[in-house]
Amino acid sequence: MGHGSAGTGARFRGVAIVLAAATVLVSGCDGIGGGDSSTGAGPSASDGRAVSPLKNPDGTKTGLAPLTADADKETARKLIEELSTKGRGPKTGYARDEFGYAWMDTADGVPLARNGCDTRNDLIRRDGQNLHFRSGSDCVVVAMTLQDPYTGTTIEWRKQKAAEVQIDHVVPLSYSWQMGSSRWPESKRKQLANDLMLAV
Repeated sequence: MGHGSAGTGARFRGVAIVLAAATVLVSGCDGIGGGDSSTGAGPSASDGRAVSPLKNPDGTKTGLAPLTADADKETARKLIEELSTKGRGPKTGYARDEFGYAWMDTADGVPLARNGCDTRNDLIRRDGQNLHFRSGSDCVVVAMTLQDPYTGTTIEWRKQKAAEVQIDHVVPLSYSWQMGSSRWPESKRKQLANDLMLAV
């Protein structure tokens, strides 16, 4: 990230880790996968690929493993307690276009940018198994198996029924607008919208 935005980018990734950890703590998911971990990584989901949000700062590793070890839970709680909150600003002027076109591959400063594959497909490739690509493509996924870390179910996804798997931002873009991204340069908003750690 350029122009002094490295600290802010790291801060947003930190917030994303906290949000992911908080989601796991409060969603009742600590039974998924079972067991306990003395390594601090927590157990993986049933497919064995999910990792702890505390061990995935850039969001390029697969899945979201539950936090089951007491040490991990305590670390997550401390991160959550460190967050400061402010009131929201107005939504005046917000439009999705202010963050670039959806799932762009050209948002410099984020993992996997400019790899020839849009962010949506990068996320599908990151989290899916048994990937099948469009003929002639190593990017566009048309079918996959997905282990849902929130419900513990297995989803056999097909592009014809794309709505079965929703990909969205951990921090909604409209909320980020109200919390200050309205004052950022467009390049920084594009980074936020396409950062793999901030999308699930």
